[in-house]
Amino acid sequence: MTNKFRKINMNRQYFKPISIFILFTIMSIKMTEAKPLPSPFNNYRLSIGAGLGYSPLILLAPAPFKYLPWQNIKPSLKAEFTIDPKYSINIGFQNERYKFNINPLIEYYTTNDQNRDSKEINSKASANMQYLTIDIRKYSFFSGYIAPYGRYVMYGLSFNNTLFKNEAIAFSINDDQNGQLNFEYPAHQYWIKTTGFRMGLGKKKYLGTELKSFIEYQMHLDIKIGDFGSGLGEGYLPKYGGINRVTYETAMRLSQMTSLFQFNFTYGFSL
Repeated sequence: MTNKFRKINMNRQYFKPISIFILFTIMSIKMTEAKPLPSPFNNYRLSIGAGLGYSPLILLAPAPFKYLPWQNIKPSLKAEFTIDPKYSINIGFQNERYKFNINPLIEYYTTNDQNRDSKEINSKASANMQYLTIDIRKYSFFSGYIAPYGRYVMYGLSFNNTLFKNEAIAFSINDDQNGQLNFEYPAHQYWIKTTGFRMGLGKKKYLGTELKSFIEYQMHLDIKIGDFGSGLGEGYLPKYGGINRVTYETAMRLSQMTSLFQFNFTYGFSL
């Protein structure tokens, strides 16, 4: 009887703290699942902002793109739609532009178009990239933040439409049979579409007493999907593939590199 009584007491001794722990766990789960207390952020359904993006990775660009850091500033417009206290959908428009030199090998024919040869040409090109971005944001609800306020992580897609431009090219060569031959290629432009996968994190902070305007800082990456080099290394990129191909690969590699690590700062207001 004595051993049985001691066993019962020991069971009761451990039962109390275990019961408290289970009760505390249940209460914690209920509290985290509970709806947030009323706040001025509960009524915000739309946030509109304008921002600037920049990537320090442009400083690591290969030659001859060392002079491009100032071109890496990316203006943007954003509209965020709050779904519930945890989630929102952000739709944005971003623009980035690059101007750069290329040195493609231009093929031409001589001797009554029977012999094919090539010549390296110095030329200038540009790319105007326009992005439509769609992101889903998940706010850190358990840390006390309520959409659209506070820290968040984001995942989404980008739909990119890029206008490429090449300047006119003219050059002359001396042919043994025909003497001096002149070649001209007119300026031209063309559009190419690509897509990308986006992910990142950020924080939105409201200002003033009315808590209408906000500042937002964000760090994200945008992995573009496409063929940006045909397996060519940087040493071959400026030469092979034709004018259009060299322009496309050069611009997209620059954009891809600066999109892998990008900072964004946004100022706006909520309704």
